[in-house]
Amino acid sequence: MMFNKNSIQSLKERYPEGTRIELISKNDPLAPVPSGTKGTVQRQQQAEKPAVGRVSFASGEEITYTEPEEYLKAIREELPYHATSGFRYQTFTDDPQVRKAVDDEIYNLFGEKNPRALEEYETPPSQGIYFGGM
Repeated sequence: MMFNKNSIQSLKERYPEGTRIELISKNDPLAPVPSGTKGTVQRQQQAEKPAVGRVSFASGEEITYTEPEEYLKAIREELPYHATSGFRYQTFTDDPQVRKAVDDEIYNLFGEKNPRALEEYETPPSQGIYFGGM
């Protein structure tokens, strides 16, 4: 289903924040949610900070992070299970400390120490860094 500005505004008016909702049906075998699942409408504010990175899973779930520590925590916790969860990550930030910390986690996974110094991360990559599918 495609949403335009008017249909989104209409949905916001019909279902204000805090409204209790129930899923009637959903046709997505990769991200199954049982009919009858109940929830509460929450509004996601436009990020005031730029995205640091995004993680995704084989289920189709994607999470975008604006806080470096939360992004690194997700990588740290999920990376060991990438083979069974379909975990992938994509780093957007040019922040050398965050980029190095992400690489450090990859090296740690294999029991190695990252041989690159922080200074080597000072030059931003030409595009986002994407890893996964090891």
